[in-house]
Amino acid sequence: EDAYFHKDIGFYVFTLPWLHWLVDFLMTAVVIGLIAAVVVHYVYGGIRLQSRTSKVSGPAQAQLSVLLGFLVLLKGADYYLDRYDLTSAKGTLITGMTYARDHAMLPSKNILMAIAIVCALLFFANVFRRTWLLPGVGLALFALSAVLLGMVWPSLVQHFQVKPNEPDKESSYIARNIAATRSAYDLDDAT
Repeated sequence: EDAYFHKDIGFYVFTLPWLHWLVDFLMTAVVIGLIAAVVVHYVYGGIRLQSRTSKVSGPAQAQLSVLLGFLVLLKGADYYLDRYDLTSAKGTLITGMTYARDHAMLPSKNILMAIAIVCALLFFANVFRRTWLLPGVGLALFALSAVLLGMVWPSLVQHFQVKPNEPDKESSYIARNIAATRSAYDLDDAT
């Protein structure tokens, strides 16, 4: 078992790649379905770009909202699976979990997962409310949060918390990495 998520090594070798493939496949299918739905609704008049009042009909808006909701929900599932990838992510110092990944990237993946769920619920609510304002704001918040939490916050933690005191911050993570390496090569009993 790994020290962070208490998952068996088989999960990381067999299950996690399969789950990543499944989520990526479903996201691709939803994107293709979304493109096809937009084209079909445009051809049959459900989407009218020249109209002054209602540019998207009710059924078209409902279908597009459901597809976009599923796409954002699948992105939330992708963030959930990305948490496990932190245990084998390559870094400059060690491969695996580091202080910045544990204290910045892992919480940011959890926050982004929650934002994705809220954004998906806004898209699903758009089936009944029929306004693009709330889902649009939710999607903008999601994109902004992905940039700030996914890239800016981890680099700030690395630069301002880890770099000034790197030996103290990374020592426990390096020790766990060495223990995992010794276990992988069956060198636990060697001194």
